[in-house]
Amino acid sequence: MKFGQIIKEKEILRGRLDALLEINEPRDDSRKVKRGDAFFSVDGKNVADAVKFGAAAVVYPYGSMTSFPANVPCVAVGDVRHAYAVSCQRRRGCPGDKMKLVAVTGTNGKTSTSMILRAILTHAGHKTAVIGTTGNFIGESKIETAYTTPPPDVMAELLEKAANEGTEYVVTEASSHALDQRRLDGLRFEVGIFTNLTRDHLDYHKTIEACAAAKARLFETCGASVINLDDVYAKEMARHAVNKIYYCSKISPDADFFADDIELGMAKIDFSLHYGGGKVNVASTLTGGFYVYNITFAVAAAIILGVSPSTASEAVAKFGSVEGRMESYKAGGATAVIDYAHTPDALEKALSALRPLTKGKLFVVFGCGGDRDKGKRPMMGEIAAKYADAIVLTSDNPRSEDPEKIIEEISGGIPPHKATVKMPDRAEAIRYALSSLGDGDVVLVAGKGHEDYMVCSDGKHRFSDREQIEKFIERI
Repeated sequence: MKFGQIIKEKEILRGRLDALLEINEPRDDSRKVKRGDAFFSVDGKNVADAVKFGAAAVVYPYGSMTSFPANVPCVAVGDVRHAYAVSCQRRRGCPGDKMKLVAVTGTNGKTSTSMILRAILTHAGHKTAVIGTTGNFIGESKIETAYTTPPPDVMAELLEKAANEGTEYVVTEASSHALDQRRLDGLRFEVGIFTNLTRDHLDYHKTIEACAAAKARLFETCGASVINLDDVYAKEMARHAVNKIYYCSKISPDADFFADDIELGMAKIDFSLHYGGGKVNVASTLTGGFYVYNITFAVAAAIILGVSPSTASEAVAKFGSVEGRMESYKAGGATAVIDYAHTPDALEKALSALRPLTKGKLFVVFGCGGDRDKGKRPMMGEIAAKYADAIVLTSDNPRSEDPEKIIEEISGGIPPHKATVKMPDRAEAIRYALSSLGDGDVVLVAGKGHEDYMVCSDGKHRFSDREQIEKFIERI
């Protein structure tokens, strides 16, 4: 592809665009550069290394470089991350333009909302792909992923694959990291969905306001915006929306989509969804009142996209579960539940949902990730103590940190009188909790959900909460 096809003359602030120069691939990592690639230097650094590896052109931030390699065209742009994302899409022929795109952002609920919406669109007869935390689902295949939202080059490849397979809709999770790093730039979304915003990733964003600003960017490129009116950051998201806004609520009857008459049980959700003068009854086998929001967001988006409310309701009723999200297992007369809850808000939502459904005692097994926001650790300990009868603290991707130190920091939020056991070995902690259950008891194993690995100081190891629970159940 020509250099002038992946970057345009009007986007250049300095330097000469060699429009006819042949370019293989755009790259933003000098270590991955191969001969004939264009290197997009986010900070103006590592240019010499990229040229040594064979870069045919360099794109850099305006004002960041004072010396330039000989015989390699170098052009400056205002925002290299934006230019790189757009160039990746152009390199693949802008595949996103051939399909209808939906993006879901928020601290919690992105995966569930995405998968429910996929089920609705599929039930309505549309070939639908999902790009998200638990995997990239295109056609009948699942492509494993290490990202919530992949980097621009991977995103472009996935969209190209989806378009080539005749996909009509693509639903993608949009993380705050991805939005801040412009990974989705160059894409236009038919619908953008905002689920909620609570404390998370402050090791990266530093403040929740910065996180909110990153998420709000999504709605600048959406044909329609579905926003959780009950969230305190609803107005911030709406302020950035450039087109029609549809509000969802469990509190305000004046919202565009209003859920009421809610009945909850273990593996049971029933409610009425009011919209534009109409009403549809919604029933699901999911567990947890927070799913009322996720279902509402998905149904609202589907209706906006042209799916009939009755078809959406039928799809929700047939929908099973979301991998690693409030998945329940019978353990004799007790119940074990796996959930990805790894933030204070998510843990509180999961435990508060299970508390009224628990006939006996409520146990919780959880930890906190290492090398991440340390401020949430005592907060999560306090939440666990508020709802659970017994707490088992353990490891959850400790990375370079000492697991026992992380556990002690979580303990800082737990009152001394609260029944608490500390077991850094997660497999041992799960077995202990399961063996402690009596009839009517429930244990929430939180934090890892769909993940099948543990990241420790010595690397990444195979580990699955689901496998640990299934092994225990087989023996009873």
